[in-house]
Amino acid sequence: MLSFNLDKKLFSMIMLISLIFFIPIILSSHYYVDDLGRSIYGYSKWSENGRPLADLLFLSLSFGPQLPDISPLPQLLALSILSLSVYFSAKAFLTEFDGYVAAIISMVAISSPFLLENLSYKYDAFPMSISVLCAIIPFAVKAVKLKKQFLYCCASVILILCIYQASINIYIIFAILYVLNLFRLGDTRNGLLSIIASIGGLVISYIIYSTFISPYFLVGSYNLRHSQLATSGINDALTVISRNISEFGNMLSLVVTTPFIIFSVVVLTLSLIALIKIAFVKCSSSKPEKIMKLLVIVFSPVAVLCMITGPMMLLRDPVLSPRVLMAFGTACFFFAVLSTWAFSRTNLYKSLCGILFTVYALYSLGVAYAYANSLNNQEKYENAIIQLMMSDLNSLGLSGYEFIAFKGGVSLSPEVRMAAKKYPVISKLIQPTINNQWVWGHTQMMHFDLDKKFQSFDYHMSLKSSLCTFENVRNSNNYNILLDKKSSTVVFDFTKTECK
Repeated sequence: MLSFNLDKKLFSMIMLISLIFFIPIILSSHYYVDDLGRSIYGYSKWSENGRPLADLLFLSLSFGPQLPDISPLPQLLALSILSLSVYFSAKAFLTEFDGYVAAIISMVAISSPFLLENLSYKYDAFPMSISVLCAIIPFAVKAVKLKKQFLYCCASVILILCIYQASINIYIIFAILYVLNLFRLGDTRNGLLSIIASIGGLVISYIIYSTFISPYFLVGSYNLRHSQLATSGINDALTVISRNISEFGNMLSLVVTTPFIIFSVVVLTLSLIALIKIAFVKCSSSKPEKIMKLLVIVFSPVAVLCMITGPMMLLRDPVLSPRVLMAFGTACFFFAVLSTWAFSRTNLYKSLCGILFTVYALYSLGVAYAYANSLNNQEKYENAIIQLMMSDLNSLGLSGYEFIAFKGGVSLSPEVRMAAKKYPVISKLIQPTINNQWVWGHTQMMHFDLDKKFQSFDYHMSLKSSLCTFENVRNSNNYNILLDKKSSTVVFDFTKTECK
């Protein structure tokens, strides 16, 4: 397993590939969702999400509040931390490979299209990346005794939960890969014991977090709503799981393109061969241990696929955003590593692996660059519309109105719509901020010195029935402007409702 003697050549190669992969996103001027608020108000507020260490990390980086926009520093740090995570993964699980081949295979872990959202945050990318590193460390260090591994797992899970909870799925996938690697090396007993250590560490740490940390930090209707479990009985849980399977399944289907299917078929076939070979590795174990080993091998691929979403399947109202599926890349890495184990002692096979994963990296690079350009194009498109909105507010003399509201929202730009035809996941990654009752549209307008408040959620919900009672003062290509004099509200109707 990993010893902390840095292989400078491998780490430099991983850093270079990571930089090539993410540099367009890092250099983008686009404020991604939460960045809109943090960049003008300077708050952190991750503690309210049950993430107190995320607050501490960024406050340390900024030398205390307020938090100005210091990008791309947080994203560059995130890139370095993710590269270190990839390096540890390569040294732990790709021991038969070195140089470029090890680097390009291990890059599968962070070349996931869903992870592109995480790296898009000018603020949150930094703590999110540290949570990924915390998830990997217990399974990348040099083999230790059970008690030490248990303590490492406990510390890792506590850190993950206090920094970014979605990385817990990454922890579980690496725990499974760690066990299979021990089985592959003929160390069945320690493999089974490591299951106890990793699960025990997870359970104990979750109890500590949910009892002594989360209740004192988690606040706000948004955070409480998205953390509520389905606990009203079996029928309730099954209903919630069924709905979440559909919702997350729709999101995952966006990455299932023809090139990805071809790559997956090849990798999964090789992974099956590797699992069969692991099952037949000779070991001095008792019969019950051999049976347990076989069960772990059989169910491990299913468990890994389930961990793409993990505990989120039990949430009554999970966050349906690409960033929470950051474990997708880890799942791909799991199968990539298995595929390399199939014939890892053959030099020709190593070369073929290098070619296979280079092709996958080039495909992933296309997705990343198309997404980065889409970010910039969408920003230009939205800013042009917002400038028109601000101009209309001034030209119509609406300074006396106190509120604004939206019905409908800004569409994806023509360039983004084109990119989404090639890479459907881009349609989910790009999130127009002006979108009905979503507050971020108003926050984006605050960047243009808007002096009006945003109407309430209930007000937006009532617009469907009340809109035609308002005075229409302007029709344009993008929206209509209506005035609700009773509540002193300017309504921008992007649906251009026809009132009879």
